[in-house]
Amino acid sequence: MMMIKEAVQGVVDAVGGDEFRNVSSVGGGNRMVTLIVLVLYLVLLLLVGKWLWNNILCKVVTFCKPMPDVYTLLGLVVLLELVLPC
Repeated sequence: MMMIKEAVQGVVDAVGGDEFRNVSSVGGGNRMVTLIVLVLYLVLLLLVGKWLWNNILCKVVTFCKPMPDVYTLLGLVVLLELVLPC
């Protein structure tokens, strides 16, 4: 995860120049990088998770039904995070 954050930080620094630096004393550029990494992580999780559920889990486990859309998987991820916090 740290390697992805550093790569996105490099892209933000290269593209944004001074726009993302010194936005606030707390570090606005780091917030932007964190937000971008979080969105990319969530998109990859939902797309890969749906594919794995439909193509692998449904073939191995007999009582699983195919996942209709990514919103159902998003709800499942949120529910699991509430029930099983890391």
